[in-house]
Amino acid sequence: DSNKLVNVHVKERPTYKVLFDYANTEYPHNFIMVANSDIVFDHQIQYFYGRDWSNAFWCLTRWNNENGEWHLQGDGLNGSSDAWIFESPLPDFNADIHMGVIGCDSYLAQKAGQANLRLLNPCHWLKIKHRHTIGERNDAPNGISYWHKSDYEGFCVYPSEPNA
Repeated sequence: DSNKLVNVHVKERPTYKVLFDYANTEYPHNFIMVANSDIVFDHQIQYFYGRDWSNAFWCLTRWNNENGEWHLQGDGLNGSSDAWIFESPLPDFNADIHMGVIGCDSYLAQKAGQANLRLLNPCHWLKIKHRHTIGERNDAPNGISYWHKSDYEGFCVYPSEPNA
């Protein structure tokens, strides 16, 4: 039901912390989806109700369209996530990480895991489709990359069942 969805437009590249704090404050005890702007959820999104959301943080790997067929990005094994789902309020953790910057997704998962959140990637169950139609990318503003952070571990949330 689209009237239950709220789009929040931002003027600059936000950090995950800003988005999570906003969700915790404005929408406590609600399901929250944070996604890159070029992501579309398939019809399976309706089935995430009734799951065990205690301390859960979904980090979803995207599906790419290649020659008219949808394929999971790197078989879900490369650490790339383009959408995150949780029930607010999300516990506070070090999420002062800019969205859309190289390595931000795996660095965010690493920080969430260090905060003892239950990380899940049910990417075979809930397909998020990547609709990137612009050839230009700005994923390393001012040369920033989380891959080069001294504490970066190359974290990966492997494909799982929704309540693993």
